[in-house]
Amino acid sequence: MASQLGNGDVTSYVQSASGSQTVTVSGANGYVYIQKSIQVRAGSAVTIAIINTASGLDIMEISDISCSAPAGTSCLRTCNLSQNLGPFDVSIGNPNNTYTAFTNVRYREVTPYTSFYPGWYQLFISRTGASRPTLWPPPPQT
Repeated sequence: MASQLGNGDVTSYVQSASGSQTVTVSGANGYVYIQKSIQVRAGSAVTIAIINTASGLDIMEISDISCSAPAGTSCLRTCNLSQNLGPFDVSIGNPNNTYTAFTNVRYREVTPYTSFYPGWYQLFISRTGASRPTLWPPPPQT
């Protein structure tokens, strides 16, 4: 499905036969870090995330159900795949308005979709309870 993935890398979707499939994560030297069976359902889309857990690497399946947003709007959701980050909030902003779309997103949590009008937005990620959000992506260093 993919090779030479780095932290934060994303691939495009790959078609797979329905039924039980084995996902293997291995190093360039052939060492198998994790191997896990997943169930592929016909007509569905799934994201496979490689995550750290207290006991080592794991594979997390994230169902990519379609967003049922009103016509002319876009969808956004988030998930917390960092064991060390702690819960966070996500705010969406543009020059005219900012609102908090997701609050207290915990490790391994996948939020429902939220819809908003298409356009250019900034995402602010902050630890839950923090007073100052962090701009994502970070502004370029000058």
